[in-house]
Amino acid sequence: MASRFICPACGAAHKFVRYIDTSTGQYVNEKVGRCERSESCGYHYTPREYFRDLRRLGIEPPPSSACQSAPVIKSDTFSVIPAELIIGSALASQPEQTALLKFFVSHLHLTSAQLKWLIDTYCLQSASYGRIVFPQIDASGNYRTAKIMAYNPTTGHRMKDRPGAFNWLHRTLITSGKLPADFRLRQCLFGEHLLPSHPLKPVGIVESEKTALICALTYPKLLWLATGGKYNFTPDRFMPLAGRIINAIPDAGSYRFWAVKAKAITRLVRCQLHVSDCIERVATLEQHQAGIDIADLILAGRPPQFF
Repeated sequence: MASRFICPACGAAHKFVRYIDTSTGQYVNEKVGRCERSESCGYHYTPREYFRDLRRLGIEPPPSSACQSAPVIKSDTFSVIPAELIIGSALASQPEQTALLKFFVSHLHLTSAQLKWLIDTYCLQSASYGRIVFPQIDASGNYRTAKIMAYNPTTGHRMKDRPGAFNWLHRTLITSGKLPADFRLRQCLFGEHLLPSHPLKPVGIVESEKTALICALTYPKLLWLATGGKYNFTPDRFMPLAGRIINAIPDAGSYRFWAVKAKAITRLVRCQLHVSDCIERVATLEQHQAGIDIADLILAGRPPQFF
């Protein structure tokens, strides 16, 4: 029996470990397992979550089911960053001085009140050299990790080629000895911490954290979250969104991918998920190749209507 498979989320070969039902010796389900690319993918769908989702669909799992992964994964826990490390870290207390938020002020003409709201709502922080810190805080208030990213203050685009243009907060804390080397990352949606405070508000889902911020300012009737990557549009990320009305706005060129994934998500998560083709319909061939998103249209003065 093979022990490594293609990940159902990111598509990486020989990186997906499935769980085994030890009472039968068979795999629980082809999507139940964990991707070993924990930092770039992070997909992890456990037997407990799978059986819970079956019950939600009115299907009772076999009573003898006893599962383990192949090879064995010791537990279904994940690590969190203690609050004292966040408060006492090198993260600066002036996120309004980051290159990205300076770009927002100059191009979106934000007032000081709007800027403060954005910072406070999404718990934004700053790092050295004007980089912005996007935290991943789950619905229970656990600080999973954060992305540290550099942006050009003039164009608002990411600066991918300069040293230190991207990093993970947990990785910097591991390097400095403040977190253990066996820290177990399990990512969540950017903005997930807002869900308990807005239980009835419809949700908007985009790929980029930057785009979620711009949409939050432009379409305030929705609660905006970000997957943090095209391939993070997965059932495990959507579990906290059970019972929600969700509008997903993929980047140009990603509509078909997200539309297919949405079918699996709605089978496993009780939510009303609509994937909009509003970007796909208006983007030119050149824009498709560039992978523009809804934020690009907003900044160009052409915010689409997708409701």
